[in-house]
Amino acid sequence: MPPTAVRGVLHAHVNSSNRAIQGRDPSECLLYVTHAGVSLWSSLLAGGRGTAPTATLRLSFRRLRIVVDLVMISICTPRCPLPAAAAVFIRCGYRLFSSSPPPVALIETLPDTVADRQIDVDALRCKEEIRKMFARFGRENERIVRSTLKEVSQYDDNTKATLKIFHLQELSGTAFKDRDLRVDKRYLELRKGVLKGIPDYNPSQLTAVALAAGKLKISSPALWTPLVRKVVTYVESSFTKGNPHCEFSHSQLCLILYSAAKSKCPQVPEDKAHYLIRVMVHHPGLWNGTDMAWLLYFMRQRKLIPRDPRNQAHHAWSKAYRYIAFHYNEKLSNGKIPPKQMCVVLHEFSKIGLLPTRAIHRMSNRVRREITSLDAKTLTLLATALGRLKHADVAMFRTIGRTVASPEIWATITDRQTAMLAYAYSRVNIRNLPFLRSLCDRLANMPETHRLQPLTVITLAFSLATLGIRDKRAWKGCLIRKFRQKIKYHSPQHLAAMINSMAKVGVWDDELADRIAKRAIQVRRAFSVRQICNILNGFITSDHYHQELFVALMAEFYRSGNIGDEQHIAKPHLTQMSRVMFGLILEHPEFVDHATETQRLLMNRFSNNDITDHRPLRQYHLDLAVALEALGCDGGYATLVKEGPYCFDAVVSHQGRRVGVQVLGDSHICPVTGSLLGSIRCFRRHCEKYLGLSRVIFVKRRVWSGLPSIHLKRDALYDVLTHEGGCEGLHKDRVIEDDEPSIVEGEDVSSAP
Repeated sequence: MPPTAVRGVLHAHVNSSNRAIQGRDPSECLLYVTHAGVSLWSSLLAGGRGTAPTATLRLSFRRLRIVVDLVMISICTPRCPLPAAAAVFIRCGYRLFSSSPPPVALIETLPDTVADRQIDVDALRCKEEIRKMFARFGRENERIVRSTLKEVSQYDDNTKATLKIFHLQELSGTAFKDRDLRVDKRYLELRKGVLKGIPDYNPSQLTAVALAAGKLKISSPALWTPLVRKVVTYVESSFTKGNPHCEFSHSQLCLILYSAAKSKCPQVPEDKAHYLIRVMVHHPGLWNGTDMAWLLYFMRQRKLIPRDPRNQAHHAWSKAYRYIAFHYNEKLSNGKIPPKQMCVVLHEFSKIGLLPTRAIHRMSNRVRREITSLDAKTLTLLATALGRLKHADVAMFRTIGRTVASPEIWATITDRQTAMLAYAYSRVNIRNLPFLRSLCDRLANMPETHRLQPLTVITLAFSLATLGIRDKRAWKGCLIRKFRQKIKYHSPQHLAAMINSMAKVGVWDDELADRIAKRAIQVRRAFSVRQICNILNGFITSDHYHQELFVALMAEFYRSGNIGDEQHIAKPHLTQMSRVMFGLILEHPEFVDHATETQRLLMNRFSNNDITDHRPLRQYHLDLAVALEALGCDGGYATLVKEGPYCFDAVVSHQGRRVGVQVLGDSHICPVTGSLLGSIRCFRRHCEKYLGLSRVIFVKRRVWSGLPSIHLKRDALYDVLTHEGGCEGLHKDRVIEDDEPSIVEGEDVSSAP
């Protein structure tokens, strides 16, 4: 069959399949696509039966198999949850085309055989899927579903609507969803019967149907459109008759809107929903905390966010948000909202991006007093909301960390919740030691068979790196191993975040780094400028040079066209690229010698930026000068010395050795293990290997500043220089005068001796 004829057959088959599956049930659609696919292969084989099976013909059919694979999966996916049928007939057709021409009997009888057994295949498929679902959801759910569907099968024409709604509610109380139950015809009949009776339901029945549909996640507009319209009809008729009290309570209206949003229905009548919101805004005093959370959830899911001041609808949404925030604050002051509802409402505000400033302080004071009454889920929502809003309430986060780390709560918390808590702490940069120690112990003791979702792994890695947690047990024993096992499921963003996180904390794994490098080369076109900067900075900081990766990503960075445009490169990424070029020039001169014109352009562009660590004069510099003067260094000393792009707090010259002294803050030290982080390790490597310093020693700023006298500071500095710096022969018995000047006022201390 010539290529033009093959394309014609394929085009006609796709058009007929698209027309045929419109309005079909998903199970029928899946079976139809299977049968239609076999017919397609048969027609193609029939067209090429008279020609010899040459290598060119087989190659064309292999290419055609890839095209048909993509087309049929695209046909199956919008209507069916599983494109299994496409894989079945594509595999079958590939075997037919790859081998010798099949006999005529097989071609003629295969479609008819499938067509004759449609009912049997459908029944077997339903039974197999139901068996797998029951095994996944447990025996109790299986008992409820089987008993309910058995009663549904006994329906007759006189079955009351109340019984149908009751059975739908029974099914909604299980772990099954609408997509799972649709394989059973009895459930489809139940759903059709409930949908048919919506125009005759009373308010209580409508609320029950909406609640059950929301739990089952029935997203069909055929259910939600008449249901919402019927609710609006009841509300309008109440106000038309002059009745000040609606037949629906405000909680019922909020619950219906919440269920519609939870079902992810794409076509809820917007005008009817806006009318219900206006009705509730006119009576805000009747709200409780749950009503506020439900209304905020619906507005967030439907993207009712006020952004355009010229749009009248946006003014109405803004009014609704103001009313909710005002009455949330009022009910907090009156003590009418329990702590759990406070946290849920604040979480919904944070998801929208609104910060109720007046209410958040009252909420914090109230929740701290009653935090023991909250469960793990509510505590996670509270911490996530505060972190998303970047509200650094230190007292609240300490209370949350202490409560979560307690044995009673820690035993009930899930892996996803721990990742969300760690991310919340990283957003506000608060290190809570009880929570962090418990988290590190949990990751270190996690068995190899325990399953962690890829998103949970990368969230934990990013959060621990941001907080500066360098616990090798947690990193190498869990996070790196779990990431390496499922590296093919991680996106380019995850690859960049993982390599940068390992570099931040100074924990490296060569095997994972090599696999990330190979994967990054394959998907280099998918990286953004920020992700390219993160990957290159991670490899340079950890002294892991991968030439092929650097060449590929630098070419991709140049191709992005952001070389000379300052507006498209954020300042942190500009600093990262400058650090990358400095590391390449300093540690890998062979790369500079063989650099292409594009690479030299990048090096010239970013190596001229000032990345010097500028340090102002502090009190501890004066104390360092007094202590070093008392120790009697034979070669002298200097404070605030610049060495390349780095600035030292002090440099000591003694017995031919030059030792750099750096006073470190808590942000450069892991609070759990007390070890140095990745950037400081890179700083020490550069100074000791390339900048001519014999040794770099570090002093903790908190410990140094906490010493009460200059004599104790001198003794501490003597111990550090002697044991870590290798400076022998220093004197610590000299008496320090209290009025001895440390540094002459106005003297320039930024230059080297």
